[in-house]
Amino acid sequence: MADPRPDLKDLIMVQYAGLVERTARKFSGIRSVRRSRFGGYIGLLNALSKFDPTAGVRFNTYATYLVAGRSSTIFEIARRRFASRHGSKSCERR
Repeated sequence: MADPRPDLKDLIMVQYAGLVERTARKFSGIRSVRRSRFGGYIGLLNALSKFDPTAGVRFNTYATYLVAGRSSTIFEIARRRFASRHGSKSCERR
């Protein structure tokens, strides 16, 4: 999809803020809600710029996939940085 008008993009970001918040809270036990939220908004922006309405997938489905995926990617980057600074033993997965 071509980059939507800025006012439309803002409206979509507000409309899907709940999706980002719910996704961030889902992971609250294993990662920072703040980091998950940050990643989720990046995923939502990616969904806005990469969505193809002719692909046969609803925007909500596409956005959910990218928001959740980006939330976990941000966490994994932070986990690796922590492990490299503090040794891998202190940051192993349970």
